[in-house]
Amino acid sequence: MNNDDMKIKFKNKINRFLQKSLISIYDKKLPPSKPTEIELIKQLKARILELRKDPNPPPSTTGLPEWKHFVHSLCNSILNDDPRRFLRWKVIKKTMFVSNANCVEVELQSLLKSYEWEQKWKTALHENHIGHPLPYYAYPKSSGNLIHQAYSLSEYTRHTAVNIENMNLIVEFGGGYGSMCHLIHKLGKV
Repeated sequence: MNNDDMKIKFKNKINRFLQKSLISIYDKKLPPSKPTEIELIKQLKARILELRKDPNPPPSTTGLPEWKHFVHSLCNSILNDDPRRFLRWKVIKKTMFVSNANCVEVELQSLLKSYEWEQKWKTALHENHIGHPLPYYAYPKSSGNLIHQAYSLSEYTRHTAVNIENMNLIVEFGGGYGSMCHLIHKLGKV
């Protein structure tokens, strides 16, 4: 490894350390579960146990080996982890949640420089608490995933000249946990 490679590697380590430090400052702990949440979590876990006993599994679990693994991991997470923190589960982060990926920094900068920042993106990027998303270190009011989705919408609009606020119907293929839908609603599209 040459001297330049060592400098880059050291710089990346420092950046990761700073990111983790900032996240730990902004990350809030979940409050204790409310009685209604405890009951809903019990019902969810009971349903997963019922599905595991079913001799005819849903078609989604009979497909590709990778998806079988994801379904198995998701079921294990539901049974063993707090569902209120589902956006931090490994299987969710791997399949549908961009956290602190390198691309998010570039995407955030693009949104900050956008002429639509003040009137559109600044408010829309305020993350909600559902799923306990990890705050984005450089903009802790949001998550990396919400920034990534806002950037995708911004780029779609810029490249197609289609304004989603003027659409009567939006169909999302490959939907995840509802964050894009929530973002579109926040932008005023009902």
